[in-house]
Amino acid sequence: MKKTYLLVSLFLLLSSCNNDIRQDISDFLSGCSLEKAKGFTKTISLNYSSILETRKEQEELGKSDILFVADLTSTEDYFSYVKETFSGENHLFDQDSQMYVNLTVAETEFDESNDVYTTTVYKEGYKDLNNPEEISIYQEVTETPKSLIQSRIDKIFYSSNQIDGVSGGLYYADFFISIAKFDMYIDIKEDKLFYHLDDYPFKNDKEEGLVNEKIIMNEVGMLESLELTNDNFTTSERNKTLINVVYNVDIDRNQYDLSDKK
Repeated sequence: MKKTYLLVSLFLLLSSCNNDIRQDISDFLSGCSLEKAKGFTKTISLNYSSILETRKEQEELGKSDILFVADLTSTEDYFSYVKETFSGENHLFDQDSQMYVNLTVAETEFDESNDVYTTTVYKEGYKDLNNPEEISIYQEVTETPKSLIQSRIDKIFYSSNQIDGVSGGLYYADFFISIAKFDMYIDIKEDKLFYHLDDYPFKNDKEEGLVNEKIIMNEVGMLESLELTNDNFTTSERNKTLINVVYNVDIDRNQYDLSDKK
């Protein structure tokens, strides 16, 4: 899963803040930990969407959608499935396949006969964006030793581990600890943390606009939802990002079988 899918607002760093952390925020965050989050998370079903459109006409310029499903119940039987689709200006050139990809599907599962994890990847796209009718296909199968699968699981929770905490994954508690003094943007209710940034202006040498963001984090520190809208007045474009995550639901692995593409 691309961690580009997990955005945070840094605009708060330009604001003033109180010296003390509000008690309800402090109490909530003290109950979060990476260890608790890992123990809590058995399965994951994540939907991500990014849309680039014009501000006035709301004409879609590009879109990316991602479905990520993972079963973390056991490192002896880890399973994950990722489906990514890209269109318009969100097309990216993929170095592995040497084409502009519009579909990527990947499945990781344990190969008991060889005692390794195998990842099957299937991609569709264009060698030339000016000739979209000519579809190219790329496939590969890679192996991961059992001893290395835990590091892949860890990347679901974080991709960067610094002295002040972890970031870049679905574990968000350390991010909120770092901005806990900005309590005007944070509410605690129903055993969840709600973060909101409304019509926050941004401006640099080249661009200016408004940002709106909403984040919901659960009681162990895992992201449940994110809504981010960036209205760019300079380019007259709007970028919308939506992430929704559901934890600990039953996963039917047969629903995500890639045997027809192997």
